Amino acid sequence: MNDSSPQSHISRISTMWSVLRAAHGDGSQKQAAQALLVECYGPAVRRYLKTLTRNEHTTDELWQRFMLKLMSGAFRNVAPEKGRFRSYVKVTLFHLVSEEFKHQRKNPVHLPDHNEPAPAGTTLPPDEERFEQYWRQQLLDRTWDALQDAQPRYYAVLKLRTSHPDESIEALSEMMSAEGDAMTSTAFRKVLSRARERFAGLLLDEVARSVDPPTPERVESELADLGLLAYCRPVLAALDHTERE
Repeated sequence: MNDSSPQSHISRISTMWSVLRAAHGDGSQKQAAQALLVECYGPAVRRYLKTLTRNEHTTDELWQRFMLKLMSGAFRNVAPEKGRFRSYVKVTLFHLVSEEFKHQRKNPVHLPDHNEPAPAGTTLPPDEERFEQYWRQQLLDRTWDALQDAQPRYYAVLKLRTSHPDESIEALSEMMSAEGDAMTSTAFRKVLSRARERFAGLLLDEVARSVDPPTPERVESELADLGLLAYCRPVLAALDHTERE
């Protein structure tokens, strides 16, 4: 397999498990790794906690507890092959909220140990689907940011298309021209196609960081579980083609 192939690229991605290990270490990368963990998961965690608690003060307290667990090594002995990083984050949050409910003399939620994946049939809080929604949105937000940093023109064209899904390509190219980036409708189509491929690749990278090892099969499964598979079909098709070669 060629080292420049998409599959080879995925296999070289630093997963969040490696970032987590760096965040618990003593090296020079510790602070940067901790900051990356907060950046990647902080917003989704906070939104989810607010949904469960419906209280700003409790949300702040539980968010700080979660981040402390993350930074202080609560996941240190978790084996990546036992589950996806998303699963451990989710179950740890459920534990935190359950403990808070106990403290407030409410009925606690029965949850599995955070070092093991939730077994099939486990009854989880009704807002589990909301957690997946926030996690998915965080991945998409980070992908949009990455696209804007890497290719501002691709970002502008793709944002325009998604903001005006019913407009014709001709109308969209005129909008771009009015904003100072003159292009024909043919040029707009080409840039839009490349922007979609670039977005798909960046989203694939984001998802790949949460599985270890980040094989195409594991990444595709995670994309499917999160409802993001449609975004990445062109890149996954390229992976399949590479494997057949």
